[in-house]
Amino acid sequence: LQVDAASKSKQQADEPDKDRLVLMPLRVPDEDKNLTGAMETALVEGLQQKYVVFSGEQVSQKAREIFLKESRNTAHNECDETKCMQNIAMAFQAELLATANVTKQDGIYYLALSVQNIFDNKVEYSKSLTCENCNGAKVIEKLKTLSGVIISGNPDTAEDESQKEAARKQIAEQLRKEQKEFENKLKNADAAERKRLLDAKAADD
Repeated sequence: LQVDAASKSKQQADEPDKDRLVLMPLRVPDEDKNLTGAMETALVEGLQQKYVVFSGEQVSQKAREIFLKESRNTAHNECDETKCMQNIAMAFQAELLATANVTKQDGIYYLALSVQNIFDNKVEYSKSLTCENCNGAKVIEKLKTLSGVIISGNPDTAEDESQKEAARKQIAEQLRKEQKEFENKLKNADAAERKRLLDAKAADD
């Protein structure tokens, strides 16, 4: 108990020098959903070198509460994304929000991480990597590298920039595809189903 207490005291003494950061729930391909926890842990491991990180179920639950509350507000048809993100950050007394995506196409994983000051709209860090012919374990290692690089401050090489651009295009294409599928479902739905789809999308967003 004394050892634990000493460890916690040291951690609390170190943390005032670190900014607080909220890691939003990670989006991963359906086939890798069972690895979501391990992937988030890998990101946290790297981010904790520089930040006091809030992640996992506590963030997921708070995000759901805030998005649903804003979506049901009679003054809004849907949640204002910036406002919701700011409310999530404030719930953890933080200004920084990290978002990460893992997508896959043609056997290639595209990994992206962004850290943003949600109140002044300033991007603190943004990087992406690709992982070709990778299994789950390799992707997890790549995520550790992706978040751990924040400390090193090494400038991006031309290859890094190429990978970032490829990842951005892949994520944008995936989002466009999801939006098109959603619009098609909405078009063919009755009133009750349309409401259910809109509520589900608000929670997912």
